Amino acid sequence: MENLLGQLFFTQQRLLDEVLHTKRAIYLSMNTVALQQLSIPVTRHCNLNCCGCSSFAPLSPPEFLKQDQFASDMERLSSLLNQNLITLYLMGGEPLLHEELPRFFGIARTFFPHSSIKILTNGILLAWQKALFWEEARKHRIVIEITKYPVRLDFSRMEEKLKTENVKYTIHHQDQPKTLRKDPLNPEGDEFIIDAYMRCTSKRLCSELVDGKLYICSTCANIDLFNLYFGAEFHRSDKDFLDIYDTSLTAEDIYRFVASPVPFCRYCRPSITNLSWKTSKRERSEWI
Repeated sequence: MENLLGQLFFTQQRLLDEVLHTKRAIYLSMNTVALQQLSIPVTRHCNLNCCGCSSFAPLSPPEFLKQDQFASDMERLSSLLNQNLITLYLMGGEPLLHEELPRFFGIARTFFPHSSIKILTNGILLAWQKALFWEEARKHRIVIEITKYPVRLDFSRMEEKLKTENVKYTIHHQDQPKTLRKDPLNPEGDEFIIDAYMRCTSKRLCSELVDGKLYICSTCANIDLFNLYFGAEFHRSDKDFLDIYDTSLTAEDIYRFVASPVPFCRYCRPSITNLSWKTSKRERSEWI
């Protein structure tokens, strides 16, 4: 028993040390604390359907975030964080599937005037964006962050378009093939929570807001899609998220939450990396 307690204490102490010393969980500069990163899926479905997608996008029906919900969430978070957010990602699924996406740029910039605001996209629909998209992107200093997947797409022409429209952009995986990472789920839910959290490759960098609830990762945020599609029962408790409309919530509560494990971590097995990219067949084994 003493040996077991000692091991538990050591593991918890290791977690505490990492949380206190990491610069990724919260950003401290000039006596201002800020949330490092937040992702908001404006859609949950995608036009690429990667095998084993951690957001379960291949399993999602078409679903679009409403503009008034987005505005309400942005206003509430801005008030809670006193506008102190380093990077805001508008993502999916695939965000360019949302026809009203350009209207979101101004809303986000109004409530987070000093943040870096980025769109995370596969770029497939960039060539079809209308003038309003580019105008709003320039006006509100939106960065377009593109992941280069191994699909037939003229990335050279895309880059020329981005330069012509004078918007900031980044293209990932220019010089190396895009691979997949599998984050397998344990249906038994008997992983040691702290160890699962410590080995997580996404911890502290994947906070996601869905339906007014803040989650520490996209898997937990979107597990309802997997449960519905396969009739599974990965349980998500009220300890796995923060309701941003809880009147007792503070910025300190948010900083503490995004830098800590949650009960849902018990479902997470070690990640498998550098898998060849392929499209999803919507089979349960892609996520288990």
